[in-house]
Amino acid sequence: MEGGENRKIVVGVCAMSKKSKSKPMKEILSRVQRHPAIEIVIFSDETILNEPVTSWPDCNCLISFYSSGFPLQKAIAYVELKKPFVVNDLSAQYDL
Repeated sequence: MEGGENRKIVVGVCAMSKKSKSKPMKEILSRVQRHPAIEIVIFSDETILNEPVTSWPDCNCLISFYSSGFPLQKAIAYVELKKPFVVNDLSAQYDL
């Protein structure tokens, strides 16, 4: 991996703080973050609710969870714009 030895995979967590700061999520993220090549970026409620998706943090991989008040359409627009690898199907979350 020439020239990429120090590159990190940025995993974005796009969920309301109630979910992103929950005990189960913290446990999952702490395990993922043990890998030295992974950096976790949690999108704040302020960012999710009030910032345009063009201002959201860049990430290579996105985990996103719908909950009450979560702007699912904005998360889908972010994926269409930035094209991260998406861990879970955002469109299917409309069924929730």
